[in-house]
Amino acid sequence: MVSLTCNCGDDGSIRGWRWKELVNSNNADSPQGNNIKPILDLVNPQHKGPWGALSPIPENNAIAINSQEGSVFSASGDSCAYCWDVETGKVKMVFKGHLDYSHCIVARNSSNQIITGSEDRTAQIWGLQ
Repeated sequence: MVSLTCNCGDDGSIRGWRWKELVNSNNADSPQGNNIKPILDLVNPQHKGPWGALSPIPENNAIAINSQEGSVFSASGDSCAYCWDVETGKVKMVFKGHLDYSHCIVARNSSNQIITGSEDRTAQIWGLQ
């Protein structure tokens, strides 16, 4: 199992780097950062509107990782949560049900569930079948 460190942000991306490469990098203290390329580079999907136009790419507000299954989960600004397969870089599942931005997400690996929290003032528990 490769140990990753991941981040997400307003551009709708999730990126992951090998932890060992970052720690062993000679440029770790450089103010410009380093040039280590991510091994994981995902971007949230866009949705088609009523006339076929694509929506903006929704931001990611939080991520969670299920290392047992090789999945990364994201809580996004389009009210959805996404389950990404780390190996393929593809979306495995989309969780729809919140009425507003999804702000937080937790992976309950032992229960095969995720929990999301939204600006609609609700939390939801989702099963991962």
